[in-house]
Amino acid sequence: MIDLKSKPMKQHITPRQLKELRPAQLKKLKLWWESHCQIGDIFTSASKGYPADRIFAWDGRKPFDSAAPLLSVGQMIEILDYRLTDINSSCSGWTVLIFLNPKCDEWGFVKDELIDALWEATKLALGEVNE
Repeated sequence: MIDLKSKPMKQHITPRQLKELRPAQLKKLKLWWESHCQIGDIFTSASKGYPADRIFAWDGRKPFDSAAPLLSVGQMIEILDYRLTDINSSCSGWTVLIFLNPKCDEWGFVKDELIDALWEATKLALGEVNE
């Protein structure tokens, strides 16, 4: 049976989560987004005249230099690509398992929201040295 009172699933990371990235991780993310952005993508910009938490939808024009995407569930799965080994839902929340090179170490993240577990995995993958 469908629970009509359940809260909607979060679809994007927040500007606050984006601020968790180190500069090198943010640079990698922006480079990835430049070649993957699509009309309607959600992003934030800390450019002059806009508050840091202002959210925009990409309309096909070149975004601001300071623009950074507020990643969706699908975009993070795309970034994780071959590293993603499992996504699972249980009573304890969502579990995302990834492995990282060069040692193929497996990492697991458990969060109440799928987007938050994927975000933890994505941050780790963006910090990976040898890709």
